Amino acid sequence: MQGQDVLFSSRNPNYQTPPSLYAALNREFLFTLDPATDSGNWLQTPKFYTRETHGLSQSWAGERFFLNPPFARKNRKKGIEGFPIEPWIEKSWKESLEGATGALLVPARMDTKWFHRWVIGNAEEIRLIPHRVRFWLNGVESESGAGFPSMIVVYRAPAGFIYRPTRVSVWDYLEDAA
Repeated sequence: MQGQDVLFSSRNPNYQTPPSLYAALNREFLFTLDPATDSGNWLQTPKFYTRETHGLSQSWAGERFFLNPPFARKNRKKGIEGFPIEPWIEKSWKESLEGATGALLVPARMDTKWFHRWVIGNAEEIRLIPHRVRFWLNGVESESGAGFPSMIVVYRAPAGFIYRPTRVSVWDYLEDAA
């Protein structure tokens, strides 16, 4: 099974969003930016940032962005560098305050600090995906789903106040694509 090790760990931050998931969201949001893609611009957004152009240091104000943030847990024993997800979540929320709208594909880890700091009460919506997402690696779909549940977090500019109740729903992008 090609690329399966990445799906059951956080060893490789470069897995790719399934085209069907992106297409379902893009029909709704009409994305203009992918702030964390590779040089091939996998999702073909009109504007994009790569590791070299460092999306965390760029302005996303006024953009409609899709973000599948690079992340990997640091593991000294295995020599894994680690890419924390929290800076990407924080940046997404802050950019929404500047007028950006964004949808993030992230692990559904509601027991994390980043979830309680930046998602609940700050995001407009959380869409829980009821099955394991089958990510792609090097342009090839994995044979099985990820080893973790996923969710879509939606940020929009607030309407005059910061804290808002976050709507939670279940969203099956595979049914949306049919």
